[in-house]
Amino acid sequence: MNQKRLKIEQLSLSHARLKESLLPVLRGNVFHVTTRAGFLGVTKDGFIRNNKNGLYTYSFPQSNRSYARNRGWVSLFDLRTLSEDQVERALENFHFLNPPYTENNPFFLFLSESLHHKLVPWTHTRDEQAWQEMFIPIVEGFYPEDIPITCISRVVAVRVRQARTMQSELTKQIDEAVRTIYTRNLKPL
Repeated sequence: MNQKRLKIEQLSLSHARLKESLLPVLRGNVFHVTTRAGFLGVTKDGFIRNNKNGLYTYSFPQSNRSYARNRGWVSLFDLRTLSEDQVERALENFHFLNPPYTENNPFFLFLSESLHHKLVPWTHTRDEQAWQEMFIPIVEGFYPEDIPITCISRVVAVRVRQARTMQSELTKQIDEAVRTIYTRNLKPL
């Protein structure tokens, strides 16, 4: 399947309202988060692939210890049954709404319900006592093989708009005041 056959929903959301705007879209679903380039690779390849062989750039330095990667599984976020408190705790562990590696342009690839029966829950890590490996408690789930693009039921591409902060506005005002004072001090009397 090529990219043209996947319907991509485009959202432009402010960073300040990201949680209240995006979380309702994600709740009740299982999804994979990737970059624009990652999404283009998925559409070209036809699969969300695992990274056991290290063919893809690691998102974080600790990715080499990823529980999913070490097993050849695909890492997913599972928000089907989480309470508000569990989602809050998960976001404290990893801000999956706009991960840093997505550069304010995360792509959310929703897993078809037909594959939900094969999901491996995060509690599997606890059962294996895989404490030396990296995983995200509560929210991370795993798929034990590559995921065909035909099993992606929905794609949501988000452009996160960063608001100008008061600090940056204050900094601009201070810089302007300093320039004004400096310029006045250079003028002859």
